[in-house]
Amino acid sequence: MRLRTRAAIVTLALVMLAGLVTHAAALTAADATKVVALIEALEPELGPIAYNEETAEEWFARDALRDGLIAKAGFTRESWRDAFDATLCGYLANLPKGPIEARFAQMRKRLVHAPRMTPEQRAAAIAFVDEHEQRLAQWRAAGRPNAGIVHPLMPRLDRLMPQDVASE
Repeated sequence: MRLRTRAAIVTLALVMLAGLVTHAAALTAADATKVVALIEALEPELGPIAYNEETAEEWFARDALRDGLIAKAGFTRESWRDAFDATLCGYLANLPKGPIEARFAQMRKRLVHAPRMTPEQRAAAIAFVDEHEQRLAQWRAAGRPNAGIVHPLMPRLDRLMPQDVASE
């Protein structure tokens, strides 16, 4: 997996402001595969994944107004949300911990040395990074039971994740 992809996921996690994801049902390989195929089909119209608690709901509602591909694939609103969340948390769980920790350390280092920030601004920004690192760790932990199921789908998911943060 490319470092660029890992950095994108970490940065993506920083914009997540929703609470922890809970999964009501176990993820199956068939459902994970369907989720990835649907994301691939819908992403050109619905945009890149900006994963949070509302993303699955938003995609379901927007798709229902279009072609209804999610429902046609056999998902209800709830089963789609569960499978989507479990798949993306499984993806996060498959990312190696070292590069993620390095990325957060790099962000903190930049903040510590940011010349235009007051000490209060630095402290608030570092607290923000810390909070999102913890949230990402929680999502990764939630995804561990599904990591094996999602692992074969990693190359496809890598292509779907934002790639524009490597130059930061």
